[in-house]
Amino acid sequence: LKARSGNYWGVGGMVPSSGRRRTSPNPMVATQRGWRRVLGAFGAAVLIAACSAFAPVFVWGSVQASRRPQRGRGALASTKATDVGPDLPVAIIVPGLLYDSASMSQFAADLAAEGVASAVVPLEWWHWIPCLGGRSARPILERIDFAVNHVLSKGVDVPMPEPPYSFLDMLDDFFTNPGGVLKVGGSDEPAEYPDVTPRLASNLCNLNREVGRGRVALVGHSAGGWIARVYTCGRNYGGRDYRGAELVHSLITLGTPHKEAPGPAFAAIRWMLLDLPKGDSPLPPVRHLAVAGVGTQASASSLTRQAYTFCGADLNADEPVEGDGVTPLFSALAFPSSESVVLEGVAHAPWYPTIGPSAELGQAVNDGQPWYGSPEMIKKWLPWLQQA
Repeated sequence: LKARSGNYWGVGGMVPSSGRRRTSPNPMVATQRGWRRVLGAFGAAVLIAACSAFAPVFVWGSVQASRRPQRGRGALASTKATDVGPDLPVAIIVPGLLYDSASMSQFAADLAAEGVASAVVPLEWWHWIPCLGGRSARPILERIDFAVNHVLSKGVDVPMPEPPYSFLDMLDDFFTNPGGVLKVGGSDEPAEYPDVTPRLASNLCNLNREVGRGRVALVGHSAGGWIARVYTCGRNYGGRDYRGAELVHSLITLGTPHKEAPGPAFAAIRWMLLDLPKGDSPLPPVRHLAVAGVGTQASASSLTRQAYTFCGADLNADEPVEGDGVTPLFSALAFPSSESVVLEGVAHAPWYPTIGPSAELGQAVNDGQPWYGSPEMIKKWLPWLQQA
């Protein structure tokens, strides 16, 4: 892939294709944003715990959502395959759980410096709240779809607007989004989700689907990787088949847990492994690359032990479990039919709190440990995309 000349939009500022950055992130601002995510995540956990006592309200909400008009977007599920156009040298980054667009702006700039124009799916940390507890990823899928169609329609020279979504919209989604530990809508299995349209989909009812203008690459960090898999898989998920393969030529996952494990948080992984029918028309192939980390054992931190166990690791086995500090190696590589790259000594994320269960991981990053999106690590997996 060869980058076109001109300027490309990465969240946080215009990024010239030559790689010279016009903005430099302020470390203090990045730290403040990080702490807001931590405090916000704690607040979200408290909110979920408080609302768990009102499970009937969630059931009522899902019934109300099922009555919500399905405006404009439902017809997209029956779109027939057409000429998808050329594979474009453009990457769209999907942030991981509770990460926002701003946290990935430097990543986008570094990709541009390597010759791949990049944009980031527009996200704030609180947009993840309706998905917590293993619930449907459709609120995030709608944002991925918005970003992909915006880039294909307007190009990367045009700044990506924030799609219309208010705090009240988030609360509506929080009470109606199906699945999860409370089985909102009646089940925690994606194959049994009721047809519930997220508020963003209703707000974007006039969004055009840009099939035929070409296809872009998706780069999904952590949970953003498996959500991007859902986008391209060609199945009906919670009421919509996104047919992302018509718009995406390559999918790269960075430290994404792909191995099925107990609990509703992995329901979508189990769903993708089922032999379920796909859409009524063929989709073009999508190339897949799973990028994993190795070198951080479970004993590295309390967070690492909890995360590896959450992903299904047996910490009492004879062989030590290694990974990137959050996702164990075996899970990050369990992406069927994908190629793989394993990075030694890579951190899972660009930032961790330096107190509490992640203190050791945070200190390692502060001391210079690179993450998947650091320039030295990008050089190790990006050639796979550039050789497409």
